[in-house]
Amino acid sequence: MVQALLQGEIDAMGRVSTQEMSEIAEEDLAKKKVKSFALSETSTAALDLHLLNAVINDDTQIRAGSRLQLAVQWNRKEVVQSVMVNLRNTAPGHDAATVENYVRVQVAQALQIAIEREQADIIKMLFVQQEKAVGLLDFLSLYRLDHPLFATSAILQSKLAEGQALDAFGKPTTIALYEAVLLPFLREFIPGIDHALVREQEESHARSRSARAAKKATAKYFEDGLPHLMLWAVFIGSVELARVFWQQSTKHTDPIRLALIAAQVSKQAAQARPSAAQLYLRNADVFQGWAVSVLDKCPNQNQATIVLMRPSLIWPGTILQVRTA
Repeated sequence: MVQALLQGEIDAMGRVSTQEMSEIAEEDLAKKKVKSFALSETSTAALDLHLLNAVINDDTQIRAGSRLQLAVQWNRKEVVQSVMVNLRNTAPGHDAATVENYVRVQVAQALQIAIEREQADIIKMLFVQQEKAVGLLDFLSLYRLDHPLFATSAILQSKLAEGQALDAFGKPTTIALYEAVLLPFLREFIPGIDHALVREQEESHARSRSARAAKKATAKYFEDGLPHLMLWAVFIGSVELARVFWQQSTKHTDPIRLALIAAQVSKQAAQARPSAAQLYLRNADVFQGWAVSVLDKCPNQNQATIVLMRPSLIWPGTILQVRTA
């Protein structure tokens, strides 16, 4: 296995020219020996880059899914786009259901990396290919990230350290596990989250009955996890990511309600983390602005009132009640 460390060889070579590096990369590519890629603090960046290019730009070196993940890790948007165009053609099957599931899984794995790295542009590219991949994300790992709001929550850290959460590391988070592990933390910040998760569970059971009747796999994951993903972005204080998830979720969810909930969550986060209060309060104003921008599209006051009084299938109360909570 050829790796990009090669410290002994580099020491012997001294200064390696660009042409020599290219020749090394081409030889490794021709012999199909490159199987993995890694960096160390003492590795040589120029040689690393050439070896990376030898792997990432050749679709015969590694499987499409692994190549997609590698491209995301190295923020190579052009390679992400290239892999996505042909991803369906690499599926191990030809029937529509198998192909769709394969694409969903591959995109979900790449999306997990992009979200954890806060790569907004790549997230958008992945959404174009397979929006439902959000349902297969490992939400627990997102809350394991080293962020002060998460790290200082004793109840969250306790739940994440329990056996069922540890066993689920690196796997898609079911609605039931999301509720069992994250709800005690989330209910301190998100109004109506208990009701929302109960409704999510009911919807999941209904889909499962339908799936069993059709002899398909049960639907135990989020049908639409985007609102939950947006709220995670609110917690970490990223307006950019929150906007990506909000804009995507507005296709299915009430955008005004979600923006107002995000504003409330951001205000709660400001209280929980005083050192970052200004950031969270500033973000809350931004989220409220999103809600107003959508409401302004109503042609008249009567239509706006109807929108504000509209109930939700998932969240409790009307939009007006969310606004005044």
